[in-house]
Amino acid sequence: MRIKLVSLLALALSTEVLAQDLEEIVVIGIVPAGASQDRRKIPYPIQTASAADLENIAAVGIADFLKQSFSSISLNDAQNNPLQPDLQYRGFSVSPLLGLAQGIAVYQNGVRINEPLGDAVNWDLLPQSAIQGVTLSGGAIPLFGLNSLGGSLVIDIKDGFDFEGTNIQVSTGSFGRTAANIEYGGNDGQLAYYFNLESFTENGWRDHSDSEALNFYSSIGWRSDDTSLNLNYQFGEPG
Repeated sequence: MRIKLVSLLALALSTEVLAQDLEEIVVIGIVPAGASQDRRKIPYPIQTASAADLENIAAVGIADFLKQSFSSISLNDAQNNPLQPDLQYRGFSVSPLLGLAQGIAVYQNGVRINEPLGDAVNWDLLPQSAIQGVTLSGGAIPLFGLNSLGGSLVIDIKDGFDFEGTNIQVSTGSFGRTAANIEYGGNDGQLAYYFNLESFTENGWRDHSDSEALNFYSSIGWRSDDTSLNLNYQFGEPG
């Protein structure tokens, strides 16, 4: 009899608990540092720049632009080449020099471009005039893989949907410096095309310190309301 009373009491309590209104908890997945996340709630610094920002600053290359536009960045021209500097960000380095401890992951159009051997980055193979946007994130973010303790640098390259028309630029300076680029792009709403050719030559301020680079980038893309496809080709020839 006592056992039956205990069972009935337990049944009554469980029924009462189930009858109570429970609070609904909704869990929403958010991509780290994605567009759906409030920038003020991200626990690490984020700096961004657009193609217009790159045009407004007369930088030699993308590394030089980062030094002039972003905070906590310094350059070291260990190789006496303006296209191949060592970049330091908050104590971490990203450099083309093999053997230097690398601490920043660099991505171009979602593809990691740190070299497989030593995680070095060849700045001279990045066509500055073809860059659509740059995002520098500080702090260790597992999303960006190995050797990203110092942060990540994400570079988006233009396509025919971002750039339409033709643009030609030529500039000259001291010590035989000449930089030129031509870009051409367009789209019909679904199919897009983009081509960019960029060259840089310099005699240098001392003997045997000349620098040169040639970069070609092209993109053909197609998109619909829910699908997009892109075919990219890049060729680089450092000096």
